[in-house]
Amino acid sequence: MRPLLSAAVLVLSSSIAMGFPVSAPPGAKPGADCTGPLKILAPKLRTCPISGAKKSRVWCPNGTAFDLDDAPVPPPLARSLCELTQVAE
Repeated sequence: MRPLLSAAVLVLSSSIAMGFPVSAPPGAKPGADCTGPLKILAPKLRTCPISGAKKSRVWCPNGTAFDLDDAPVPPPLARSLCELTQVAE
């Protein structure tokens, strides 16, 4: 019984959300804090590298922004974060 309880505690304490990006500072405007060029992936969907080792920021059409630990951001990941429909290019 104890191993089962330990496994349940481990599964419930580690969330898949821990692997997802962190919201950018509130009020972050597109292009703010960029250390490289601002890329437009779709209308109002933008991304650019920011300060830090391999970090980037994504601005969504709905006004939310995310900081990612990888750069450059693949367009399908940016669309998914912003809950946009995946469109074949």
